[in-house]
Amino acid sequence: MVNSLVEFEITQTEKEFYLNLVENLSLLHLQVLSFLAFPNKYLELNGLDESLVSGGFSSFFPKVIPTANVEIIKLAFKDLYSYGFTNTDSSIFNTMTSSSGWSLLGDRVSKNGRNFINFISINQ
Repeated sequence: MVNSLVEFEITQTEKEFYLNLVENLSLLHLQVLSFLAFPNKYLELNGLDESLVSGGFSSFFPKVIPTANVEIIKLAFKDLYSYGFTNTDSSIFNTMTSSSGWSLLGDRVSKNGRNFINFISINQ
């Protein structure tokens, strides 16, 4: 549900852009964005254990979103990046890193992504 009654600085053009996205983004897009923005809360709301977040993105994303295979999750991740909602593209799924699990999550949601979350959220 769109919460257009919440007052934060947003232009009419931005509202129209976000409303269009609300109609076009899938549940998977919103799950990925939600997990990236609030991983602990996402796991809690979905009854998932924090220990699932281990290894790389290709390891833990299919565990935290078990309803989609990793290739589809990558596509949703790519879309979110192209909309400017994340600051990391889908190549993170194929990148070897020295960190893993929780340390990989960091703050991957951009300011624009957080504004979109605020726009669609009922509870601030």
